[in-house]
Amino acid sequence: MLTSSAAGQLSCRVDNLSRMGCRALIQCRFARDAYLSITFPHTGPIGTSVAWSDGLRSGLEFRQPLHVAVLDDLLRLFDRPRSGADQDFVSLADWQG
Repeated sequence: MLTSSAAGQLSCRVDNLSRMGCRALIQCRFARDAYLSITFPHTGPIGTSVAWSDGLRSGLEFRQPLHVAVLDDLLRLFDRPRSGADQDFVSLADWQG
């Protein structure tokens, strides 16, 4: 679930996640640097800033990087092991909130 003071609560789909941010599929264009909060399963709201938005997808930068344990919990939840060169990145194509 994504929350914006301007748009309220929006459903979104996250298809990339790292400790520093995520890419969310949201059919809404946001201004660069707009503040949004995103809530993943089993987490509280996480503050983000919009890095870019094209009207279909938005790159969200977490205000504070995710703790490694939180990232690992999300990966376990979606059964997505970290692998490859970028150990802090994962595709979460199945998560919708």
